[in-house]
Amino acid sequence: MLSVLAAMVAMAFGRFTYPVVLPAMEADLLDSYTLAGLLGTVNLTAYLAGSLLVSLLAGRLDPTRLVQLGLGASTLGLVTLSVAPSALVLGAGLALTGFGGALIWISAPVLASGAVDPSRRGLAIGLVGAGIGVGLVCVSQFAAVVRRLDGPETWRPVWIAEAVVAGVLVAASAIWLRSRGTASNGPRLRLAALRGVPGWKALVGAYVAYAVTLTVVLQYLVAMLEDDAGFGSTHSSAVFTVVAASGVIGAIVAGRVSDAVGRRAVLVAEFALLAAATLVLLVREEPWTIVGAVLFGLAMAGVPGLVAAYLGDHLEPAAFAAAFGGITLLFGLGQLLAPQVGGSLADRTGAFTWTFLLAAAAAVAGTWFAWQLPSPSLGRPLQSPPSG
Repeated sequence: MLSVLAAMVAMAFGRFTYPVVLPAMEADLLDSYTLAGLLGTVNLTAYLAGSLLVSLLAGRLDPTRLVQLGLGASTLGLVTLSVAPSALVLGAGLALTGFGGALIWISAPVLASGAVDPSRRGLAIGLVGAGIGVGLVCVSQFAAVVRRLDGPETWRPVWIAEAVVAGVLVAASAIWLRSRGTASNGPRLRLAALRGVPGWKALVGAYVAYAVTLTVVLQYLVAMLEDDAGFGSTHSSAVFTVVAASGVIGAIVAGRVSDAVGRRAVLVAEFALLAAATLVLLVREEPWTIVGAVLFGLAMAGVPGLVAAYLGDHLEPAAFAAAFGGITLLFGLGQLLAPQVGGSLADRTGAFTWTFLLAAAAAVAGTWFAWQLPSPSLGRPLQSPPSG
């Protein structure tokens, strides 16, 4: 359960609260979506740094300790965001949450998969991903209430509430989260473990494509609905909540189904659904907006867990941590320019149409990469990573 809640802090709080409160922050403290995209890039750059650190320390530092360190950094970042008087301080807070989020997210699946039989690995990691969806539901609804009560430019109470929750989890992890003994004094595995996974290049390509689609849509969905479609803040927050709630179901179902039919088939379906959902969202009218939100949520939450489960099917725990850290680093590189490119397109064209078309094109590319994975991708015995 702590792994699930830690993932909620890492991603729902540290990564995806920013787009939920972005319209309010842009009106109150920022002056353009280009600057907003730059701050999103700061968050992602720090996420890259955390991913690199985990990849380097895999096999040397217990993932339990990494989760605890990540929770501490995330909490400090959330506190910083809640009191930030300028864009510079906002950037510092987003850097801390990005760095801490990487430590948590890469390590939490190791703890989850190590606690269950390999035949249920997809479900276990899916439950970790579901924690993100639960957190996003809570965040989006709380943000809507705050803006309705205190005005459309109110956003600080959201970060304050998240900082309190994260602080409680820091204390809980110190008391109850115990080492599972997955650390070792062996060599640093880094990307050598990833290269030992069948179809690893296609897997990387798919995950990078997913990074672009996910970042662009989640960062600018609320802004697109309010600026382009004329939705009120309550309506747009409700749509984001639908995405998040659908993600809770999608993460669990995708993991469980992939345990039965294989990771490749489900990944192909997820990417095709992401592309279709992004285009449906561009209609910007009801009921199509809700339809697109449901489809996007169902698909988006399953992909990270499926990638993690695919790696877990082929690697021992220490090698898994190194490989997942390595692929997450590459995932972060795919995300690095997406927020700024998306924001710049919106500023230049006066709408988010081309921004969302970019996201849909990336999802189509992800479908093709996922199709290139070897099949079946289920049932292989665990193998040790290559020594080189």
